[in-house]
Amino acid sequence: MKLRVSFLLCCCIFFTVFFCACESEQVKQAKTAYKDGNYSEVVELLSKEENLSDSAQDMLTVSEANVMYENKEYMEAVKKLASSKDGVKAEQFEEMFNAALTDAIANKSPENVIELLKIDESKSDAVYEAVTRACNDKDYNGFVVLDGLVEKIEDGDLKTKLAAFSDEYTILRSEAFLVGTWERQNEELETNARVEIVPYNNNFIGKLVVVGDDQKQWHFQEGDIFMQDFEFEDAQSFLYTNLVRFVDGTPDKFPSSGTIDFKNGVITTKTTGTDNPDVSYKRIDE
Repeated sequence: MKLRVSFLLCCCIFFTVFFCACESEQVKQAKTAYKDGNYSEVVELLSKEENLSDSAQDMLTVSEANVMYENKEYMEAVKKLASSKDGVKAEQFEEMFNAALTDAIANKSPENVIELLKIDESKSDAVYEAVTRACNDKDYNGFVVLDGLVEKIEDGDLKTKLAAFSDEYTILRSEAFLVGTWERQNEELETNARVEIVPYNNNFIGKLVVVGDDQKQWHFQEGDIFMQDFEFEDAQSFLYTNLVRFVDGTPDKFPSSGTIDFKNGVITTKTTGTDNPDVSYKRIDE
């Protein structure tokens, strides 16, 4: 009886040591891969392992976050990295957080910015700097996120600062709104003109990227400058020069004006001193 018990005990010890040794080998290989920055290999080695030690589990978590980051899943990477107990380098978290923040602004998602703030409340200054930098760069996505944050975040220093920025830089908002591609609204035309407005020499120019049916007879071509010399009268109205052509192709220009409809994403233009009808352009997000 004693021999049988001893035999069973030895078997248990053997298999325990055997499986521990196998796990240790996996972890050993994973540590080498982790040191070399081969995060996909770490995930492959450890994701199916059971009963990982705290340090091995942390290594897996950090590696999963890095794989997400490499795949441009920035928000998920930040969430995963934030769940790690140890081993997270401050600069690594900073890099992933900033990438997720930039991505949230590019995708006009104040909700994702708010989620990032919930993960790390200490990043309010970083959020303010990123959002206002986008606005100052005349990226209208920054203003979309700014408005969403002012509306949705709780009262506090960040909300106060963002609201103050919004109130102060009304013309900047209008300038940022103009930057983009605009399509003429005329249901009678099969092909409507598209104008791309871009910053140019501390001002703006509007280039034709699609020549409308009504413009072909005037010898317009793609790439021709169609608008220039913008000047804002206030946050919702501006003056500009409309470059036109006569039937024989001779260029000319007329002073023109425009109004901005932020809510519907529309600008309406009128050529000054003529009987030409107003022309509306709708913003095209491409």
